[in-house]
Amino acid sequence: MAFLNKALDTFPIVETFLHDRGDLTPIILGADYGTGDTNPVSAFLTGSTGNDPQKWLLRALARRSTVRSVLEQRITTWAFLRVNRLPTTDTSANSIGNSIKLDQLERFLGGSGIWLVFMPVLSVFTHVQQAEITVISQLLSYDERFHSLRRAALKWSRCFDQCQALFDLLAGAKY
Repeated sequence: MAFLNKALDTFPIVETFLHDRGDLTPIILGADYGTGDTNPVSAFLTGSTGNDPQKWLLRALARRSTVRSVLEQRITTWAFLRVNRLPTTDTSANSIGNSIKLDQLERFLGGSGIWLVFMPVLSVFTHVQQAEITVISQLLSYDERFHSLRRAALKWSRCFDQCQALFDLLAGAKY
């Protein structure tokens, strides 16, 4: 599966980033959450992240926060975008749709750290079909090639949950 192979390729970058940074709080505190009457999460929902792990992290946090809010509100993606002053574009809607797939994967695996593992390849999630989510979770659980990704996802879950709590507080993301 190409998606998982790409995640394996970028895994050392994520691992090094988390090891070298240690405390991710300064990244979250130093982020530009926007101004005015736009939703601060929109600053991280779309746009290019290049090869910058700090931007990957902020994008992953914004997307997870957004997905959780969409699911809590039980409304369509487009209605959610309008109600929450987020850009009503195909890019924003696709970003949320792709993130819902990753949220499902998190629930299958039981660890939010999967967002850290997959943060460099979030944009590639567009090519992952809904039906493949179960297959990916099985590969992560049972295929020896991907055990390092699963172990890291579980190990990094506490870190990501703490980052998420701080991000949500600063972004006011409890829509």
